Amino acid sequence: MPANMSAAEIRTFLFELVARERGCDVGEVDPDLPFDQLALDSMALLGIVGDLAERLDMEIDTTLLLEHPSIERLSSHLGDASRDG
Repeated sequence: MPANMSAAEIRTFLFELVARERGCDVGEVDPDLPFDQLALDSMALLGIVGDLAERLDMEIDTTLLLEHPSIERLSSHLGDASRDG
């Protein structure tokens, strides 16, 4: 069963993951910037998706990064799915 996390909790977790991968402070991560503009390589993005999937206890298809291409949009989508799930 997927973990019940709000969009805000998912957003915070994504901020932390992206900041860790970039080696920057969470405050330096723009939630509206598309993932392909966050200075992350494909391996880093796959790691982020894997960590998020583990945290939510659900499979996450990497195509979600294309369908919901920013921290803000992905966290909103996954928060809705978690609540509805």
